[in-house]
Amino acid sequence: MIYKDGFNHTFFIDEECIETISKKLVLLVDKYKFSIDTISILSHIELKKITGFLNKKEGLTYDEINMLDNVVLSVFESAIQTSIYNYECHKKVKDAREKGEPIIFKED
Repeated sequence: MIYKDGFNHTFFIDEECIETISKKLVLLVDKYKFSIDTISILSHIELKKITGFLNKKEGLTYDEINMLDNVVLSVFESAIQTSIYNYECHKKVKDAREKGEPIIFKED
């Protein structure tokens, strides 16, 4: 989709073209209890703008969306996936040890 105002276009949280990024942000805040303050500090986007974005009252520019995704959302999404994987491995090892079984890892 091409916008007449190019990179100056303001995106709102419910716009379809940024749906994936919006879902990542909401997941980080709601499920993983990340503070909006922390997200603001890491992304260098004003707290007021991020709060307004989440409340559907304010939009973010392309550069702000890109910064938010590349500097905060994707990084923590990757860290969370790694943490979940490590937990599952740890649990498998613990369960195998308790049962006296050999520890075997298989790629899923």
